[in-house]
Amino acid sequence: MDKYHSISEISDLSGVTTRTIRFYDQIGLLKPTKISPNGYRRYDQANIDTLEQILYFKNLGFSLDQIKVIISDPGYDVVASLASQEQLVEKEIAAKQELLASLKQAIKSYRGEITMENSSKFKVFKEGQQYEQEATDLYGQDKVSVVKESIGKMSDADAENISALEQDMFAKLDQIKSQGLDVRDDLAQEVFQEHQAYLKALNPNYSKQYHAQLAKLYEADDRFQQYYNNHTQTKAADVLIEIIQEYTK
Repeated sequence: MDKYHSISEISDLSGVTTRTIRFYDQIGLLKPTKISPNGYRRYDQANIDTLEQILYFKNLGFSLDQIKVIISDPGYDVVASLASQEQLVEKEIAAKQELLASLKQAIKSYRGEITMENSSKFKVFKEGQQYEQEATDLYGQDKVSVVKESIGKMSDADAENISALEQDMFAKLDQIKSQGLDVRDDLAQEVFQEHQAYLKALNPNYSKQYHAQLAKLYEADDRFQQYYNNHTQTKAADVLIEIIQEYTK
């Protein structure tokens, strides 16, 4: 027997207000499976899945009109569509991490702490142009523009704050791994909170689900493991992955 949910239950489950869910119904984006005899909306599992997809696309910068066109297309393949967006998010993260690393080096250079070769000063921008062209070919100019705007809002002060946050997180990861501490230790929780703050600074659409997906990405992609291994003496990327998995259950 099919299980149906009220609009309040859907709201509690998803965090989307009942007013917004009603609006989605009005514009034909999320129609309830049925209307009860007393006029109440009733939603089934397919509706829940659709709402999840709507929220993914919304957090990725798509307008409601664009989302409606995508998910109402007869040839819509949810797995293929979300997988393509996953690739874009991976590229966004990689680009931001490269930009952040370059900002850190530039700050040190202007402080007189290091000397940067001129070629090094422009490396991130040349690579960024290559990434931008690749992303434009795959996803279109509109999506790339959203990414560029997000990165462009990062000030030098933001970069310094993130850098300090990261350095503290790296030190704690080394302490956890060298001492063999459990991921439920208070220090591990602090690492999670710092990584969470780091992600929120880079992504205004942060969510716990997004954080959990990143752990899977870190686990599957050597590029991201290398980033954290290169910044910790104990090569503690594996510890960070375990911590994220523990606190995003």
